[in-house]
Amino acid sequence: MNSTISLPKKDYVLILFLAIVYLLIRAPFLEYLPLVQDEAPYSVVISEMADSPGLTPTFFGYPVSWKPPLFHITYSLFSNLPLSIEMAFRLPSLIFGLLSLVPLFYLLQNAGSSRNIAFFTSLIFLFSFVSHYPQTALLADSLAFLLIVTSLFLYTEKKHGSWKFLAAGILVFAAFFVKSVLALMVPLLAVVYFLNQKNVLKNPVFIISLIAAPLALVLHFMLLDSVGLAEELYFTEMKFHLSGKGGFLEGIYQIVGSISTLLIGAGFWLALSFIGFWKRWRENKFMTAWYLLTGLAILGGHFMPWYFLPVFPAIAYFSSLTLIKHNGRERIDTFFAIFLVLTIIATIIPPLMWYEHLHSFKSAEKEVGLMISGKENVLIIGGYRPGVVAYKVLTEKRSGGESDFGWILDPSDKLSDEVIMEYIDDYQLDEYDVIDGRFSSMFLNHDVAYRKDTNISNFDYIVLLNRGILLDGELIYNNSGISVYHNS
Repeated sequence: MNSTISLPKKDYVLILFLAIVYLLIRAPFLEYLPLVQDEAPYSVVISEMADSPGLTPTFFGYPVSWKPPLFHITYSLFSNLPLSIEMAFRLPSLIFGLLSLVPLFYLLQNAGSSRNIAFFTSLIFLFSFVSHYPQTALLADSLAFLLIVTSLFLYTEKKHGSWKFLAAGILVFAAFFVKSVLALMVPLLAVVYFLNQKNVLKNPVFIISLIAAPLALVLHFMLLDSVGLAEELYFTEMKFHLSGKGGFLEGIYQIVGSISTLLIGAGFWLALSFIGFWKRWRENKFMTAWYLLTGLAILGGHFMPWYFLPVFPAIAYFSSLTLIKHNGRERIDTFFAIFLVLTIIATIIPPLMWYEHLHSFKSAEKEVGLMISGKENVLIIGGYRPGVVAYKVLTEKRSGGESDFGWILDPSDKLSDEVIMEYIDDYQLDEYDVIDGRFSSMFLNHDVAYRKDTNISNFDYIVLLNRGILLDGELIYNNSGISVYHNS
């Protein structure tokens, strides 16, 4: 006979347990990986924001539209802490994820979950790569998630009167300036929650709170338009995330990539959520609407698991219903506990393998970045391996001895070896398509190269990224597609 398991009766005990689990499975990963892909340019933008605070993020002095300013401003407050580079830039994500546990736990109960369902939903949420990665990486999503779930908690909280709506609206406004249009999910879900409460839908304070996200959109558009980047973000990047650059077939490819990412990141939880949703979607319109937003995340989550972070609580909710609720009754027993542990183990194995792969491949970028840190007359040229640039820049800033260098980015590795050689001989060559100084569109336009401003004409160190070219001079490094030559 299976023995029944009872949860502690004090909420703070459950939340403390969740917090301990959170820290145990996340904190060790803050320094395990070097800065990965987009973390690297984000770190440079944040370091520039720390040096010169403002409303317009910059990359090597040029405005960029990659993320709204509140993300960079907030993370810049931590960037100069006396910690390792990885720890200093990722620590905010860990903290914001930890803080989100409390509003998430109570939001689930406000939305109709039992205490048991809310606890195990939160636990499943923790043991998902979809939540684990963005809460241990230099990404805007952890802060955005905290603001979103706290706002939704305020909307669904029955205490504090109508003015809680105003506080919720302020948080939505802030969330927009962290992760832009993602914040629009909050007013949508708030309206769904109050569909059967006409008095709330007519409440002036509630209506005003719903305007927060559209107002933030207008202000952000105006802010970007003042530096000529509004069209790049709202008419180019948004379209790119929804349909790709190559029309219908490219859009299908992106959707397949998003689904694959969700399958890897959510594992068995996703399969269990399908069962729970199929059986119980009629029981809770708020959680059903939240779950259905997964479809929008799929449109943009092409090999980016963090895109599913805002909808994963709903996936975890329907997963926990499948595990706990049977014939209308909740059953938490030994069999459930064993199945839960086995599912957790099966779910975390693929992400652990992915972390190991990233570590072995991306470590070369950190090694080279540290190697060329402090060296003069350096040229970095080739594909998108931004960790090399970031570690050189950040390490030099910390030592107080920044040095100029050249960098030509070929984001899709389209430049021939002959053209690469020409740029090495003449950095200022103007025979080919290249954008000088401004890297803002490097994630969108892969048909051109991007060239950093520099006054250097002769280079002593050449860093080749994703190139097998043999150069004159001493080969001092060669690993994982990166080679470094020294001209003595």
